[in-house]
Parts: sequence; structure tokens; C-alpha cells
Amino acid sequence: MDPIQYLRAFRRRWAVIVAAVLVAAAAGWLTTSTVAPVRAAPQRYSATALLGNGTSSTVPGVPILDVPALVRVATLPDVVDLAAKELGWTGDPSVLAGNVQVTPDPQSDGFLDITGTATGPRQAERIAEAFSNALIAFV
Repeated sequence: MDPIQYLRAFRRRWAVIVAAVLVAAAAGWLTTSTVAPVRAAPQRYSATALLGNGTSSTVPGVPILDVPALVRVATLPDVVDLAAKELGWTGDPSVLAGNVQVTPDPQSDGFLDITGTATGPRQAERIAEAFSNALIAFV
């Protein structure tokens, strides 16, 4: 097909071509204008404190508390209250407890990972430290 034939076809069908372009543009505008803008999630930081379980009981080699018990104790309301007091937390203590995860350390026996999460790195570090200190004080 020669370029002149394309031009002739466009001159004969110009109304259909313009209508198709306008319909496509309107459909694109309608579908994108109703979608809510995507907002980036706030960045979250985490810091982990490694806490060892002492073995200074009356029987050598037997820990005072086993690690699964410490995992459960670490988020008790009394421990959360101690951590909230150390942090100067004025909000709901259950919200603070939601920013902490306590798990047994997968690389060694007798250790806990206390991970604090927050919107800032220093704040995450302070949460992990506060819960470590509160757990030590409570036990």
C-alpha cells in the first residue's frame, strides 16, 4: 500500500478515527480519575535486643526460667507497664505491646530476641531496650 492510499483512507474515515481516539481518552480518564492515589506506607524500623537466660540456680546447668516461659512472660501486662513507664509512654499499653515481638533466638539455646518496631530507628531501639529491662526487673 502506498502512502497516498493511507491518506485517502484517513480522509474517508477521519470521523471514525477521531471518535475512537476521543472514546479511548474518555475511558482512560474515567477509569484513572476514580482510583484513589497510592500512598507509600510509612517506613518501619526494627531493633532487636538479645537477652540471655541466666543459669545461676541451685542446680548447675538448670536455668531459673525456661525460654518458652520467658516468651510468655515478656508481654504480660505488668511487664508492659514497666516498659511503658521507662519509655514515658502515655498511650494505651496494649498498643505499645503490639510493637514488640519476643521469640526464642533460633541460633542459640537459652536466649531471647526482643524486637521493637517503630517509625524511627532510635525509637525501635528504645522499645527493645525497655522491654528487655522490664523483663529483667519483673523476673
